[in-house]
Formats: sequence, C-alpha cells, structure tokens
Amino acid sequence: MENRVVITGLGIWSSLGTSLGEVTESLREGRSGIGLDPERRELGYISALTGIVKRPELKGALDRRKRLCLPQQGEYAYMATAEAMRNAGMDEAFLAANEVGIIYGNDSSAAPVIEGIDIIRAKRNTAMVGSGNIFQSMNSTVTMNLSVIFNLRGVNLTLSAACASGSHAIGMGYLMIRQGLQERVVCGGAQEVNLYSVGSFDGLGAFSKRESDPAAASRPFDKDRDGLVPSGGAATVILESYDSAVRRGAAILGEVAGYGFSSNGEHISVPNVDGPRRSLLRCLADAGMQPEEIPYVNAHATSTPLGDYNEALAIDEVRREQALRRLDQVDDRPRNVDGGSQRNRLLDADDGARIHRPEHQFRAGRRSHLEAQHPRPQGGPRLRPLSVKLVRIRRNQLDPHYQEMQINPTQTMTQQELIEKINTVLADEFEVEQEVITPDAPLLETLDLDSLDLVDVVVLVDKNFGVTLTGPDFKELKTFQDFYDLIISRTNGN
Repeated sequence: MENRVVITGLGIWSSLGTSLGEVTESLREGRSGIGLDPERRELGYISALTGIVKRPELKGALDRRKRLCLPQQGEYAYMATAEAMRNAGMDEAFLAANEVGIIYGNDSSAAPVIEGIDIIRAKRNTAMVGSGNIFQSMNSTVTMNLSVIFNLRGVNLTLSAACASGSHAIGMGYLMIRQGLQERVVCGGAQEVNLYSVGSFDGLGAFSKRESDPAAASRPFDKDRDGLVPSGGAATVILESYDSAVRRGAAILGEVAGYGFSSNGEHISVPNVDGPRRSLLRCLADAGMQPEEIPYVNAHATSTPLGDYNEALAIDEVRREQALRRLDQVDDRPRNVDGGSQRNRLLDADDGARIHRPEHQFRAGRRSHLEAQHPRPQGGPRLRPLSVKLVRIRRNQLDPHYQEMQINPTQTMTQQELIEKINTVLADEFEVEQEVITPDAPLLETLDLDSLDLVDVVVLVDKNFGVTLTGPDFKELKTFQDFYDLIISRTNGN
C-alpha cells in the first residue's frame, strides 16, 4: 500500500523576506530583492547584480559550537527549517520522541574551502583554519548540521543536482514516505551567495548586465531578457504521511501528488527540450493528472535567451499533448526544437486517445477526498521564481585587509591590562561570565573546552595577541594563571 504524502510545514529565508509572511507580502507588492554588490565590481565581475540576503543573527539561538559549524547557506537553512518546524508543530519534545529524516539540496560550499586554503597558504599552519571549517566545507554540511541541531534520527542525505537540488530533495522525500521507508522528512534546498560560488558563471556571460535597473534585471521569458541574477537563501518543506499528519492533528498545507525526473543527456550546459518534457510527462503520469489540471508551473526560468526558449517549448509540448498514454508508451523520440512545422507535425501525430491507468482514477479519487477535507485557498498570489540576495561574506582572519588591520595590542599594555584582555576575549568567544575566570580556576573545565575548541584557542590567540601556539604548549596548561603566563612570556607585556 502506498502512503499519501502531505506538506505540514513551510519556511523560507530569501532576498524577498526572512519568513513566509514577509515573502508573501513582497510577492503581492511586487518587490524585488536584487541589488548591486560593489565587492563584485572590485573583484572584476562583469555584472555586480545579485540578490541581497540578510545574514541571520544566531548568537543566542544556537550555542557556539553549532554556530561555528554552519556555513552561510547552513545559516539560511537553519532559519528556514526552524520556521517550518514551528509551522508543522514539531517541537523539541516531538523530535526527541519521533524519528524524522532530512533530505536537503546543497550544490556547493565554496567559501569555507577557499578561505581555509588561503589561511593555510598565508600562515603555513593548518590549525589556524579553525575547528568549524571542515564541517562548513563539506557538501553534506546542511544535513549534518541540521540533524544535530534538531535531533533528526531518520534518513540523512544531501542531494547535489545543480539548480534542481531542492526539487529533487522534495521528490526523494516524497518517494521515501510513499513507500513507507520514512514517516516524516525535512526537505529543501540552500545556496550560498558569496563572491566565490558563481564567479565562473559571470565569466561565461550568463548574468544580466542590466545594472541601471536592478529591480528589473531578472526577466524570465521576456523578449529583452539578458541573463540570470545570482543569489541564494534557503527554503524548507516538511513532508509527512497523511496518516501521521491526521493522527497528530497537524494542519495540512498541501499534498505532493507526483514526481518526475530526467536528464538532458546532450550537453553539459546547453538546455534542450526533450529532457524537461520527459520529466513533466513522468510527473503527470505519477500524479494521474492532465496538463489542463495544473494552474501554475514554477519554471526554471533562468532569463537566458536559449534556456527560457527551450523550456517554454517543453512546457508547450506537454500542454498540447492532450492525450497522455501510459508512461511506458509515451513516445520519447527526440523532438525538433526549431519551433517549425516539423515539430508541430510530430505533436499532431502524437495526439490520440488517452489510455488511463486504473490507479490514476484511484489517486484522483483520493485527491478529491483530501481537497474536500482540506480545501485549497482561493485567490492566492501567483508566484514567480524567487531571486535571492547576497550578503557580505563572513571572513576569517585572512581578510584581504587583515594584515593592515592587525595590530599587536600587547606592545603597550601592562601585564594586568593584558590579563584583562585575555579574560574578555575568552569570555566572549566561549560564552561564559567573566566572573568565573579567575587565576586559579581550571582552564579546560571552566571554558568547557574539547579538542576542537583547543584548535579555536590557537586561532583566537594568534588573532588577538599575535602569538602562535602549538600542541605542546597546552600540555602544561592547568589554570588560567598558566595561560596568562604563557601569553605574557610570548609578548612584550612583561
């Protein structure tokens, strides 16, 4: 028996807003999240256009260790998922008592990789990278971090499929729940928006150059379109079996009725018509629906001349094929994509009587039953693909201006002033009250330091005091006084 799959939670963090309410309002009022990033111009970008995404403030929401392990897109994903969890009614107690999985799309984590390598090259010391970099730099960073933050103990899977990553994550979650392998799965997609992740696209001329009017730069399917606008953010969907949602009284926001997929298989970057056409046909067949039943199509809509053209042809071909056959009987022969009479003749030749699968009728009946219990809201906004924004990336101590900014504060400080500085730095970094930091207090226990934290101490001391510590330096450190003495001995503070 196949399970029905419903949506019980939604969350988003994007250039159009940092919540469902803000994004809905932006869409209704026609706001744009696109702006100009002067740093891109400084780096030689052809186009400085990008989405402007607000950076979340996570201090106070997450502890230090969890914050350190999150890259930019991971922060967005956390905020979107936290909102989706609240909407779904899944609190800490529920997550502790029930198995919930996560399948999330993440295509890259470029900034932590580049920043880590830059630090190693400059410092000639791998410890200076810091403890969080390894967890930020992995493509699985979103799922591994969110599973720890939210105590998720089900499937843990990262999907990397370029722009389709988030959609495939929802599709895979849908299949797992439908087949009974999971009851609840957190699904979604996140994208970093820093200067490193999409630089090569700019070099290929894929970005819009309409800098005089940033708000109107993204023009999918418009005759004057000239390219896409890079951005990022995150969106989360909580998928759940229908029976599970009903048992716990969750509000049902929608149902995933079908999923289809394909690969172009012709060119690594040039889009074609047959690939998206086949994915649409498979999705319709899986859902037991006809093209005329679909009121809205959320297209890829890259705003590139060829991309939009071929995608529009694919959608039109599916729309015009009024007689869908069984999926395994659908003619998958390559189509003529020039828009001429030959393509039209092929479409006309394919027209015929629809062959219904019995299960299609069954699913249509189940869908009608669901709609009767949970009617679809009327008059909602017509959505367009969201463009998301860029923030100034968080830099480690290897900021391009780091060497200029770094000064040794210990050169003119007394020993007492240096000790006070050490206490302030440690209290702020490890989030403890300064009152607990006393000369005789045990260093490791007071700050609750583990082996990962000791790596961060190395980075912290180098950044603030210009002192490079190594592993052997920590062997004799028992108290804060030992730590003071070590730093003082390596500076001019004495």
